[in-house]
Amino acid sequence: MFSAILHHYETFSLSELDSNDLLMSNRFESKYFFHLSQVDTILEACKKNYKLLNIDDRRIFDYQNCYFDTADFQLFFSHHKGKPSRVKIRKRVYQNSNLSFLEVKQKTSKGTTNKFREISDRIENSADFILNHSGMDLKDLHPAINNQYKRMTFLHKERLEKVTIDINLNFDMSGKKAGFDNLAIAEVKTEKNSGSEFCSIMKSIGLREGGLSKYCLGVISLNPDIKHNNFKAMYKQIKKKNTNESK
Repeated sequence: MFSAILHHYETFSLSELDSNDLLMSNRFESKYFFHLSQVDTILEACKKNYKLLNIDDRRIFDYQNCYFDTADFQLFFSHHKGKPSRVKIRKRVYQNSNLSFLEVKQKTSKGTTNKFREISDRIENSADFILNHSGMDLKDLHPAINNQYKRMTFLHKERLEKVTIDINLNFDMSGKKAGFDNLAIAEVKTEKNSGSEFCSIMKSIGLREGGLSKYCLGVISLNPDIKHNNFKAMYKQIKKKNTNESK
């Protein structure tokens, strides 16, 4: 659908991405949900000032995550309650390279996000890492949900700004599945909470920022009876965008 546009992008390498400061610490994040049919328009608008990750002539990459939580979904509810300081814990597999990382994302009271990660095939090998960066004891955690998606990654040519666009989002856990095949999700990482060129592009085509993490979206989708009053409006909008092309 949009692969032809991607081949007109200037590209960058994995080593350049790894050296980018926004990969890890003290970053501001914005998120957008929109219908898959709008990706072409967004890619065309970004083509001049953004470059695209290219590894071995591949421009779209397969991701798989397993999120961990307590039996009573303590981490989910810390997001639901809007706690200013909260964490997510996940194992991420980059399927095209078969690399696995254990990651902890910290949202701080200042509105910034820090991400810590280490190479790890098994969460059992990362007990100290988890405790140090999240304060959580490994024995209290269990696999809560899996998700899979495809990702395109962009860097601004002049600013310290990273953008990812995810498509083909699917969740599963213990035989239950939920799919958002017509949904696209853009995430923007910047060094300052002062907007970005990508955010300006999204505003110009009528798309507004909306905050709901993939983890929380998956939990609600596969556990509709879980308390999620504070997410209901956003969840309704996301389901609508997954159905209607430009709503």
